Amino acid sequence: MLVLLNVTAEFASRRAKQGPLLHPHDGPRAPRFLDSPPSMEGSRAMPVTCAVELQADWELEVLAAERRACAAFLAADEAELETLWAPGFVVNSPIGKVLPRPGVLAALRSGLIRHLSYDAHIESMSMFGHVVVVMGSDVVTDPPQGRATKRRFTNVWRFEAGQWRSIARHANAVPDAGRP
Repeated sequence: MLVLLNVTAEFASRRAKQGPLLHPHDGPRAPRFLDSPPSMEGSRAMPVTCAVELQADWELEVLAAERRACAAFLAADEAELETLWAPGFVVNSPIGKVLPRPGVLAALRSGLIRHLSYDAHIESMSMFGHVVVVMGSDVVTDPPQGRATKRRFTNVWRFEAGQWRSIARHANAVPDAGRP
């Protein structure tokens, strides 16, 4: 199982110019630099590659939540996903359906949706009060043939009850160049 979560150089460069940002529950923070991924000790999530300069604790926390969600999805870890996804979580899915949290979990359980690997490239993280919008691209490898699919995604996280929980996701396949 392979999980990669990267942040594009453009995003890192843009964030470096913005300076310190507000954390939704603690106010302003001093700039912070990430030389390696935040610790995942005690988590079932797999390590994720990350070499980016982040400047606010909320960015580190959301990045860690993104990593946990990716690893939990790959492992079909429903308990972890229920922790990370708010009860009202909804997905505009690449399978052409809008699915609430129970529908996504059922599709994952049945094998309707399943990935062997996930390589995400975050291009933007924006905070709006207690909500963070994460946008970028990803490549997933699907069973049984290991076919890779390129997609665009948007994840929406809300800070509630002391933790970041995903409230919405959108992902759509992007046609390969040269394909009709």
